[in-house]
Amino acid sequence: MKKAVILGASGGMGYNLVHELLNRENIEVVAVARNTEKMKKMFHRLNDRVSIVAGDALHRSSILQACEGAEWIFHAINIPYPQWERDLLIIMENVLAAAKKKKLSLLSLIIFMHMDGQMEKQCPRLIRKILILKKEKYDCGLLKWWKRAE
Repeated sequence: MKKAVILGASGGMGYNLVHELLNRENIEVVAVARNTEKMKKMFHRLNDRVSIVAGDALHRSSILQACEGAEWIFHAINIPYPQWERDLLIIMENVLAAAKKKKLSLLSLIIFMHMDGQMEKQCPRLIRKILILKKEKYDCGLLKWWKRAE
C-alpha cells in the first residue's frame, strides 16, 4: 500500500484531498495538522487508512517524522496573510527539505493571490526568497510543476 502525507489536512484543501485519496485504492493517508482534536472530529468516520498526526510545519523534524515511509507529500498548508513574511519561507524550506531528504514526490496546493499588488509591496523579501528557492536551491526535480508555470 502506498502512503501519502497531507500537510494542512484540517484546512479546506487538505480535508478534500484526504477524501479524494481515500476514494482511490491502496493509498494510506497521513493527515497532518497542528490541531489533532479538530482532525479527529473531521475524520472520525473514515476508515483505518487515515492516520492523524500532530505536526507543525515550522518545525522540520515534525515534517520529517510524519513523512516516514511515504511516497508523496501534499503541501496544503495555508497561513493568514499577515504571517506570510515571517513564516511562509520557513514552512516552504522545511517542506522542500523533507521532500528532498525522504525522496518524496511533492505536490503543492498553495495558491498565491495577487491582491492588487499588496503582496509584492508588503512582502518583497519573501517574494525574492521564494524565487531564489524556486530557481536555484531546490532545483532537484521535485518541483516540475514550478518550471511548467514559468
